[in-house]
Amino acid sequence: MTKTNAGLDLSASTDDLRDFLRKNDLSTYLSTKERESARIEQSRSGTIPQGLKLGWEDVDRHFRLKLGNLVIMNGHDNVGKSFIVWYLQTISSLKYNWKWIMFCAENRSADIRVQIAEFV
Repeated sequence: MTKTNAGLDLSASTDDLRDFLRKNDLSTYLSTKERESARIEQSRSGTIPQGLKLGWEDVDRHFRLKLGNLVIMNGHDNVGKSFIVWYLQTISSLKYNWKWIMFCAENRSADIRVQIAEFV
């Protein structure tokens, strides 16, 4: 039997997994018919809660900021991933007063500060 750090048996049955998620207050990640039906109805009626706008219309149609959501970006070297993330951080700080902690092992903090200052 192999267990995760949280104590979940990786060979557990679906019912065991559901019990584990409920016991550890992770049940919001479980899909149910009721949740799916409610979401489909929200989609039909156009009432799905939207995230916060960036103020850039072309991007707002496809991407919104949502507190508590994790966004992961990946890509090839030197294609602008850091630039985009710093820009999103700057926008969310200016528009919504969000605070950030950054760990950028590949970039010098002075270079990042200069780039962020150029955004503003």
